[in-house]
Amino acid sequence: MSFPNMSSIRLSLREHLDSDANDYYNLLSDESAVRYYGRNTIDSLSEAKSEISALHTKYLMSESIKWAVILDAKSVYIGSVGIKDFTNQHHRGTLSCIFSPRYWHFGYASEALKLVIVYAFETLKLNRIQAYVDPINVRAMSLFKKLGFSCEAILHEYEFERGRFIDIAILGLTKNK
Repeated sequence: MSFPNMSSIRLSLREHLDSDANDYYNLLSDESAVRYYGRNTIDSLSEAKSEISALHTKYLMSESIKWAVILDAKSVYIGSVGIKDFTNQHHRGTLSCIFSPRYWHFGYASEALKLVIVYAFETLKLNRIQAYVDPINVRAMSLFKKLGFSCEAILHEYEFERGRFIDIAILGLTKNK
């Protein structure tokens, strides 16, 4: 099964490669990058390599697709976007994205997610995509709203992160809206 590569004016989205391990480690070991990503930082390059291998396996098993986001002008890894839980009877999936803080505020997340949204609706034939966002993450809330998502609910004290319970906003977008 061939991995679905995509591109825009400034970005290429492709499968994570073993050669991305250092960049992937740098991204996921950066506390400011993972602060709202719903996970802890990683501790080693070997953990990054294991995760990249797991991404490939999850793709082959149709559990998720996670693209490496490459800034074409510099041929540099700047982040990752993905969609998971898309093989279900309900025709929906959940988006995720994480970018290196040095590439925030340039519109790269929006550009990459637009490609993933089109892929989700046109290729995966989903009817709905959603994102789970910490509502205090104003940049992410704004990003998804600019992409057409609406905030459908706030799940109070839904996740336990960094020693405390946090709220999570569910943002949704359907194919026909």
